[in-house]
Amino acid sequence: MYLVYKFSDITWYREPYMKELLDKIKVKKTFFFHNVTNSNESIKSNKFEIDFLWVNRLINERYSNWFVDAIQAPQLAKTNNLLIGIQNENNNTQVEYAMKNKPPNLELKSYSNPIEYYKKAKYFVLPTKIVFANNSLLEAMSFGVVPIVSKTKSTDLIVRDGINGFTFNTYEEFLSKLIEANNLDDEKYIYLSKKKKKTIQEDFSIDYFKKNI
Repeated sequence: MYLVYKFSDITWYREPYMKELLDKIKVKKTFFFHNVTNSNESIKSNKFEIDFLWVNRLINERYSNWFVDAIQAPQLAKTNNLLIGIQNENNNTQVEYAMKNKPPNLELKSYSNPIEYYKKAKYFVLPTKIVFANNSLLEAMSFGVVPIVSKTKSTDLIVRDGINGFTFNTYEEFLSKLIEANNLDDEKYIYLSKKKKKTIQEDFSIDYFKKNI
């Protein structure tokens, strides 16, 4: 792989954390451009069928077990939640944990086209080691789903706590943000949703990509 980088005219990287890794192996010609998505104009219903939605493969770098545990809190017992990303993999501890500890208010699904679920969901959750232009995160935000994501080095480039979503560091903070979000009044939720869609339209849409490529 090093030779590929060495003899390439330019290396295009999509995640900010990759720059440090490329610098370490002395890749000189780099170009940063993140993932983008459609700027969807779908109108969301005021009656949400899904309170908290997870749409990502279950891997060790993502803490799906936090989601499974958190929604079992008494304050969240009446929420309706969906996890999309169950896959058949041997020795996948995240999948095994979700299957064994699934509470009544959580539905598990194998990965499928999530577009229809974005239209029904209120919040998108992603506790993980790395957050930036995750495809599912961008898609969800483009449909007006408010994100609740881990606070990492590059999170604030797309999600700003209390401005267009929620961020957290620890499991305890994650649980606290879920409870806070669940109790949010309509006015504040609409504010976050509009800000989030604006973020996609201005900085992460395909139109933005066309202008800056």
